[in-house]
Amino acid sequence: MFAERTQERADSLWSAIATCAADARAHKIDLLVGVYKDRRGRTPIMEAIRIAERRLVQDQTTKSYLAVTGRDTFATAILDLVLGTSEARLRACGLQTVGGSGALRVLLELVRVSNPAATVWLSDPGYPGHLAIARGVGLGVRSYPYGVTSAGTLHAEAVLDALAAAKSGDVLVLDASCHNPTGVDPGPDVWLAIGELCRRNGLIPLVDVAYQGLAENVVADVAGVATLTSTVDHALVAVSCSKTFGIYRERAGAAIVIGPTRSAITGVMRSLVEIAFSLYSVPPDHGAALVEAVLSDASLRAIWHNELAAMQEHLRESRRYLADAIERTSGALDVEYIRSGRGIFSLLPLNGHQMRELRERFAIHGLENGRINLTGVSEAQLQVVSRAVGAVIV
Repeated sequence: MFAERTQERADSLWSAIATCAADARAHKIDLLVGVYKDRRGRTPIMEAIRIAERRLVQDQTTKSYLAVTGRDTFATAILDLVLGTSEARLRACGLQTVGGSGALRVLLELVRVSNPAATVWLSDPGYPGHLAIARGVGLGVRSYPYGVTSAGTLHAEAVLDALAAAKSGDVLVLDASCHNPTGVDPGPDVWLAIGELCRRNGLIPLVDVAYQGLAENVVADVAGVATLTSTVDHALVAVSCSKTFGIYRERAGAAIVIGPTRSAITGVMRSLVEIAFSLYSVPPDHGAALVEAVLSDASLRAIWHNELAAMQEHLRESRRYLADAIERTSGALDVEYIRSGRGIFSLLPLNGHQMRELRERFAIHGLENGRINLTGVSEAQLQVVSRAVGAVIV
């Protein structure tokens, strides 16, 4: 039975990762996987998490199952972290999920059950996982252009023009901050315009909060969520703790639903529980317990904020260095969008052919759309990348 299946096209990200792993050249540079890396190329355990983990190991008394909803105190802490004291916090409910991808899957399953004719609108370029999950659920998918200027601003008019074709009940997927892969986020006026378009046309925003704290701070990085939820009655939010707390393998996340009132989404919460149980039964405890410990302890939270600030500075330095080096080596090329962008991803100013040349000639591995992870690369390696970019552009 399985042998008769035709081979499907491999996902571009995982195919690229496999190609990089098979590259035996000692000087290869891996710019692919979406994890934060420090200047030594490591994905470190954050100190706040390390302290919380020691306490957890010492004090934990059971390894019994959680409820399907996970740790209720974790869900409350995430609701507070993402929605703060906004009015939307009073009309929101949420549950713990298996990472941010689990949250996206649960929420899009909810959309499918509620409105199977809904179309999911994704940015182009965008995070490959959004497309894979939306298609896996069985929903229709369309894209809206997410073009950026060389100066590092979003072509907002093109976004709004494309979304004018979306119908009531469709879902609009947005990154809260640190857009993957461009690193360019909507400004406050654009968030407001998107919110008004959603309200006017009956669209449901689904905001992916995957990089909170890596752009400016944990409050500013979800300002777009606050703007949207103050404008629309219904919204969905998927939260990942992987990057924000450095607990990638622990798979901690949350799915949040916001309605016109808290009582209006009581039935929705029951549906979320049924969907979650059908997908994975119950979520894991460890990562959620660590996040909850950090957010509930003032001293750990202060350490965590300081660590996020250091990560932000590392990202800003990497962006400045790479942009400066590319502009020096390539002549008139303007890559201010790399310098002024936010988060761990950006796009090299190269097409698919040039990215393949970068890989084959220089052993520099990125995605064919130009996406690279800026972290974990030394200044010397960034210099190599910039010279190679200049070489393939000629």
